[in-house]
Amino acid sequence: MALRLSIRGKIKSPLLGKAHNPEKLLKRVIKWMIEHPTFHVEGLPPEPYQHGESAHLQISLHPAAEPLELETDGMYLIARASTTSAGPGFHHRICEALDELATEFNISWQAPDDEYSDETGYFHDRDLQSLEYQMLDWCTALAKWAAENRGAVDGHALCMPLDPQFTTPCFARTCLGPRTQAWLRTASTDLEVARSFFPWWEQGETAAGLINTALIFMWCDVCWAPAEVPTDIVTMERVSQLLYRAYQLDPDSAIPWKNWNELVGLDPETELDEQIINLVKTKARTATDTPIGYRRSPVNRTCGSWSFTHPGEFYEHPGDDGDVIFGRGPRFIRFTSLSVEGEDSLDAEEFFSDQTAPPGSPLPPIQTRTEDGVLLGRASDSESDVDEEPGYYITGAKAKLGRRMIVTIGYPDAASRQWAIDTWMSFK
Repeated sequence: MALRLSIRGKIKSPLLGKAHNPEKLLKRVIKWMIEHPTFHVEGLPPEPYQHGESAHLQISLHPAAEPLELETDGMYLIARASTTSAGPGFHHRICEALDELATEFNISWQAPDDEYSDETGYFHDRDLQSLEYQMLDWCTALAKWAAENRGAVDGHALCMPLDPQFTTPCFARTCLGPRTQAWLRTASTDLEVARSFFPWWEQGETAAGLINTALIFMWCDVCWAPAEVPTDIVTMERVSQLLYRAYQLDPDSAIPWKNWNELVGLDPETELDEQIINLVKTKARTATDTPIGYRRSPVNRTCGSWSFTHPGEFYEHPGDDGDVIFGRGPRFIRFTSLSVEGEDSLDAEEFFSDQTAPPGSPLPPIQTRTEDGVLLGRASDSESDVDEEPGYYITGAKAKLGRRMIVTIGYPDAASRQWAIDTWMSFK
């Protein structure tokens, strides 16, 4: 169970008794945070959304942590955060941010009660030693549990996103890289080792904290393929900014020079200063860091009630008709699904009874039994008949009770056909 912070504050109204407009207030908050020099909002600026009489906002401030959640009805502001996956340095920064937010927007935070409090107590008592102790106590308990339980076949995922699920073989995956069972056993009793689980331990900006933030992107987000879309470039530039800032703070810090050099080479149009590029190349020649990146291996995805496997280098983007596309280069997966509940729900046999087979050479039919009943699949393999778009396609559908999906898997040549078939088979 993560340690959570949930606090409530009264917003001083510019007019006595008149509440702020909730959505406009949160738009002012996100604008202020983006313009504030001590914040870095990860990803695109979020938009507030209305739920009942309150407006809500989720702001990502660190790649290892869940977003900071803000909720307001115009009279009160509620802030919620879970910080244990990032560490006490991040918890301290969140509390500082809320202090600054209160000053900027005339908010008076209320004393803790049964509903609203900081479970570490730090927001109200600012006892850093107690905060660090509670973080370590949480971590040693997590490490002990993980070391004593084998977990899933493909290993534990400790404080990792639910989707995608990485498949790099190891006992446990963390945002800072794989960990062995022996490491977890040691971390369950050795506080110095347990401390290294947290990406942001110390207060403020440090070389170690910056490197750890870069490592999270390198392990979890970098696709380790030539830059093809803006998100590739943004992620690569963010990593370079973090690592160069760490080098400026401490030239002898443990920077992964070889991996950084590889990353720079994936973006031939990089806007990095030539001096930085030459520095990275020079340092990489004698560096000993080993390959970083869960996305060097395939990843498992979940879309609705369906899951499947695709190469880690694939990126996701929405299609034209509500479908989802995963791909890179000439290979792609175009997927759409539908769920039907109640009287209109069909089992797999009923769904396929009136379906026309897709064009092309049929693949062997699929019939397996799952927790949801029988799963049936039909697909065909065909060559493109469009001269401007050469290649091959597997087009198919799968169905189980109340669930159906349609997929097109594109591949460029015969050498990629087995990948396409394996991808089709992975849908379940």
